[in-house]
Amino acid sequence: MTCEFPVSVRYNGKWGFLKQDGKLLVDPPSFQSQFGFSGGFAGVKIDGKWGILDSGGLLALAPQFDEMQPDSGAYAVSKDARKFWIDASGREVSEPRRLEDRQSKLRCEPDGGQRVSRNSNGTLFWGIADAAGNIVVEPKYRAITCFRDGLVWVPFDERQEWCAIDRNERRRESVACIKNWPDSNVAHARAETMSDDPYESGVLWMRAELEYGLDLREKPPRFVSQF
Repeated sequence: MTCEFPVSVRYNGKWGFLKQDGKLLVDPPSFQSQFGFSGGFAGVKIDGKWGILDSGGLLALAPQFDEMQPDSGAYAVSKDARKFWIDASGREVSEPRRLEDRQSKLRCEPDGGQRVSRNSNGTLFWGIADAAGNIVVEPKYRAITCFRDGLVWVPFDERQEWCAIDRNERRRESVACIKNWPDSNVAHARAETMSDDPYESGVLWMRAELEYGLDLREKPPRFVSQF
């Protein structure tokens, strides 16, 4: 475990920070609540409002926000019933791009593997790697799901269908192929339409989700409610 100094401490019901030399940053601790330091700044709550403290113990931004939450290098705050994001100086910024959230689209739980890509002449092809990074399914498919019950689903353009294959990339004849994989998994919604052809629409939807995981796309594809 590593800690960024100053570190959080609590004394007599109040929160504060301890410097690396063992002295208090603000003496005595006086905050109702606080977040740990990150990048030299920390959110602190004083008299019911949130502000930002710098590592020298001075308020970089006066307490004024009803709520505050560190968020991927910025701060999600609310003020006068409005939610928005700011940097440590209080300047309003765009909602952060959360790379970790994006990368979760590629991970395969619970085995720890993930979907991996290979660029061939400007086109991404997809496969599966295990938790150690060893390739289990070669990245040669336009899209791919994670393993479930020993099988992954991949699109076969020549059939215009998604079919199940095993770890040896053999198609399971006993498992019926389907037209649109994304739509087969959600009962109350349908995948956002990306092509007039249902098969191609599903492939493009899955590719969009994977590209979002690689941070190549601004937003993930949507599911649209059917109610």
